[in-house]
Amino acid sequence: MAMRNLLALFLVCLTQACSPFDYSPPPETPEPMSVIHTPALGWMEGPLHRCALDHPEIALTVEERPAAALDLEAAEVILELGPAPAGPEGHATLLGWEQIVIIANPDIPASQLELPDLQEIYTTLEPGYQAWSYPERDELRVLFDEFVMENKWLSPHTKIAPGPSAMLTAIQGDTQAVGYIPQSWLTGEENIQVIPMDEKTAASLRQPIVALTSQEPDGSTRIFLACLTEGIP
Repeated sequence: MAMRNLLALFLVCLTQACSPFDYSPPPETPEPMSVIHTPALGWMEGPLHRCALDHPEIALTVEERPAAALDLEAAEVILELGPAPAGPEGHATLLGWEQIVIIANPDIPASQLELPDLQEIYTTLEPGYQAWSYPERDELRVLFDEFVMENKWLSPHTKIAPGPSAMLTAIQGDTQAVGYIPQSWLTGEENIQVIPMDEKTAASLRQPIVALTSQEPDGSTRIFLACLTEGIP
């Protein structure tokens, strides 16, 4: 009996010793990639994380910063709304387009919010409605001031929302409120109305979404930006 047990043990050891080793290389360490976006593009966190799931070779970190605090050296990719900044530094990749829309509380008649009415609401010292805007240097405000306000000074009665999420809350909670927001923030379930603009103004408020990098993207950065492009209308 003891002899048979020893023989069985010998055969097991022999079999295991002759089994092929697993020479497959260990999984690669994901490549870090940092992305900073402005509050206007906060809705893009969904597409960002979906692309990270589709590309596990990338270890993604995402941060939101105001447009006034953007620094090209702070991340591999900076996402912002509007024309790429002029200058020799960096490289801009067009990811898609965004429509900025004028919104108001549903209690306000849309007929009272045509372009001249909006300009009066945002500039007069005795506004009939409560105007909402964004902080200075925010790209949404820069674009709105140029194409809707024609660079007129805003009334001191204008209230400031730190970002689109706060803007939506303000407009829904005040029957006199008027503001503006990127259309991608809207789900159709908000208690707001979108105010139609004339064709020229609407076209000027359709703006590019750009990815800023220190140099022309290649490798995993290029692959990741291509993935983002597919998730933007």
